[in-house]
Amino acid sequence: MNYLSGGYYLVKPASVKDSTDRGNNSTHLSASDCICDMYPDIFKVLWSGPKRQEITREELHLTSQEFSKFESWLNEGISNQSILAPPILFCNLDIVKT
Repeated sequence: MNYLSGGYYLVKPASVKDSTDRGNNSTHLSASDCICDMYPDIFKVLWSGPKRQEITREELHLTSQEFSKFESWLNEGISNQSILAPPILFCNLDIVKT
């Protein structure tokens, strides 16, 4: 049996400073979470302390109420595997766009 797993992340571009100090900063996109922040990062949203959750809420530009709805949405997606799949990727591009 062949099995293919795939999905989508939202990636926040990383700002990189020019090493020559000319002020030519640039942004980079990477599939590495060591370089770019990726969402849904359930560890930052569901399984971290209040301080880390607040930082993540601000990074996503969400109100407290919107962040709570996002938490609930992620929990539901994990529970019924309708929108998220291991390793916690969006399964459907249309869901990512909403």
